[in-house]
Amino acid sequence: MLELGVLRHRYSNHQSSISGQGINLATDHGLQISGDSGVLLSTFDIRHSQSEHESAWVNDAGQRQLKMGTELSETFQEAKQAHLQSTAAMQTANQSIESFKTSAQIIDETLNTEVLGAADVLLVSKDSILASASNTLWTAKTIVRQSGATQSDVVAGNYTLTANTIESLSGVGGQVDLSGLHISANREPLAIQAQGGELQLHSQRGMTIGSESGQVNVSSPKRIKLQTSAGASITIDDSGIKLVCPGTITVKAVKKSLVAGGQVNAPVIALPTSGLFSRRFDFSQLLEEGILTVGREYKIINHTKGTEFNDILPEDGRTPRIYGTEQDQIEVIIIGHEDAEELLMIENEIDNSDHDHKDEECCAPEKTDDNNTAEFDSETIINDDLEEDYYAFGN
Repeated sequence: MLELGVLRHRYSNHQSSISGQGINLATDHGLQISGDSGVLLSTFDIRHSQSEHESAWVNDAGQRQLKMGTELSETFQEAKQAHLQSTAAMQTANQSIESFKTSAQIIDETLNTEVLGAADVLLVSKDSILASASNTLWTAKTIVRQSGATQSDVVAGNYTLTANTIESLSGVGGQVDLSGLHISANREPLAIQAQGGELQLHSQRGMTIGSESGQVNVSSPKRIKLQTSAGASITIDDSGIKLVCPGTITVKAVKKSLVAGGQVNAPVIALPTSGLFSRRFDFSQLLEEGILTVGREYKIINHTKGTEFNDILPEDGRTPRIYGTEQDQIEVIIIGHEDAEELLMIENEIDNSDHDHKDEECCAPEKTDDNNTAEFDSETIINDDLEEDYYAFGN
């Protein structure tokens, strides 16, 4: 239904009996307005009498503003790839209008009131959608703006972005009028993050960082540096505070106090307190001297910890001392002995946690053999440097 010059009241459903100025367009279903060169909806003032018949499409000021917006924003040019490109696609969009059911308000002539359930207003353009007005207000419960490429907001005056309360649109503490770009969150924290790169704040003139009633914290896991172009700097890192001044350092204070540095006792790693067990094997009385000279391979197996390692016996026939914090079961195997493929040696289980080796017993064959019994070399063991052997073991 298209009515020219008819005034209709939205809520009372009252229609005037006299003609007015304007256009009233209404439909019970979807509405599509399309044009080959574009569509313009204008509220441009009518500055003529009915006899002059000035064209309602003449809007020079609005056209200039739209042209300026097109030149400033590259988004209008890139929108060709993001929107519908053909008439068939537009017909598909018309069929999808039924799926856009929201809480828009329409007039129910039967109930003489407003009910819910109208379709959304869908604006589709092949190229760009341009809007021009002296004042524009968008109001909704939720507004989402998405862009497939670049999104630009260009303003000639102040720009205000607020959150948490609708009352903040009037400004917070009068600071909006003092700034070109104002971002505020009235209740919750405001976070500005650069998660993939560097965050830079630059100012052509001065820069002020302050707090009205709280504390200002500047922290960094590595280093904080304040520097001027002349070379003066203050550096704070793990090593301390470094002050660099190419000129004169001036200190003004009512009281000055220089105190000595403090000492902090850092905790050290707790060492085991269960005692130290050690054992050394002596094969000098079990193997011929010629065998010791050429070297003999042996294997030490720790059955408690499930470890083993091979080594060559030195000429004195004594293995390096084996240390541990627990009394482990250790087995020593001589590889390639002439009497048997392996000569098995079993260690006696002796607790040497007090590091007293005076009563130390050495090893013996699994079966008693008077000719192949390992003799205890008390003089050699007494002269052993236990600490030196401990730190040299494995090196």
